[in-house]
Amino acid sequence: PLSAWLHDGPTSQATYNGTATIRGIPVNHWYFCNHVPNSNLTYQEDVYYTVPGYTAASGLDQQPVRFEGRGKYVHNILDFFQWERLDLRRDKDAFAVDIYCHGRVGTRAVPDVPDRFSLQAELMGGDKRNMSLLQVFYDRSQQMYRLDGRLSADQSDRVVIDFNTGLQYNMDAKHGSCSVTPIRADGDMDAPWHPVDVGTDDSTKVRMKSPVEMFHFDDKGFMYAGESNDRDIPTDLWVSREFNYHVPPGSGRNSTEGWHWHFSKFNLTSPDSTSFPSKPVPVALVVFRRKWHEFRPTEQVFHIFNFKTEPFSSTTFDVSVCFKGASMKQVLYIKMTTGHSALVHANEEEFKAAFHQAVLQATGLSRTRIPHLSLHGGSTG
Repeated sequence: PLSAWLHDGPTSQATYNGTATIRGIPVNHWYFCNHVPNSNLTYQEDVYYTVPGYTAASGLDQQPVRFEGRGKYVHNILDFFQWERLDLRRDKDAFAVDIYCHGRVGTRAVPDVPDRFSLQAELMGGDKRNMSLLQVFYDRSQQMYRLDGRLSADQSDRVVIDFNTGLQYNMDAKHGSCSVTPIRADGDMDAPWHPVDVGTDDSTKVRMKSPVEMFHFDDKGFMYAGESNDRDIPTDLWVSREFNYHVPPGSGRNSTEGWHWHFSKFNLTSPDSTSFPSKPVPVALVVFRRKWHEFRPTEQVFHIFNFKTEPFSSTTFDVSVCFKGASMKQVLYIKMTTGHSALVHANEEEFKAAFHQAVLQATGLSRTRIPHLSLHGGSTG
């Protein structure tokens, strides 16, 4: 069929018929004969591709020029005058940015997203030649955020952002270095799950994005695009096209983005989690981005794993690597009566989480300044 010719080119079943000239263009000619027994139909398909080395406006080599279909009662000719090969990622239904249809009425609302979540993601760049690993921790009630990124074997970074104090901790996990800065308003605003939003009336003020904004679901243009599939997981697909989404005022930035969210169609369960068996979870995100100076859109594919909503431990936002000196650390001991030991050790994690929160409220310290809690003593004393 025509689609197979255009996507895969001539196959081993086609017969090469030499060179020809179409519209003055030197071409190679292939044809293929087929017989359909059920309808007793015999037809021939002819396809013409530019000869190797012929320079076309698209810049592509050996592009299709003409397709012919011949039968007993029909002879169709299709001439191609503008050709561009696009990777539509047919196996993942990740369509190009222009598939978005403005004004189409959505048939299903976007999924609900939680106030607290963690996830792991595998990021593939547009050239499919590099892969990075990401881990995200987001807690709106605590106003805390963490991003771990492994870009290569030699580069492993961690960023913890504390919106309570306005500080950002930038850590090199491999070398143990750290820098502490005010929350950066000029970070990678285009990156998915970037938590910082700049005030619309004052670019020096920042705030933490809401869960809906973290997924770009505050964009009212999201529409349901039907059933899809990612990694052999049945998914529902939502797509949008955004122009200058959350661009800081006066930045001069100009971009158009297409966001394609895959959420699990069937409720998934995890062997080590009970937090999400009742709701769909994100499986993949494909982002198409075209900036004003770029002719072609770039593409990023995020495969998402281990999406969870459980409470975080006291060490999730640990920044102790930034405070190495002995004078910068202080140990606090609290002794409890023996009558409560058995109860505490029977619910150790719940106790540590509640105790940690109580200390934060009593001292007024930031969550990052009390990174470690440990219990000593047996269950009877």
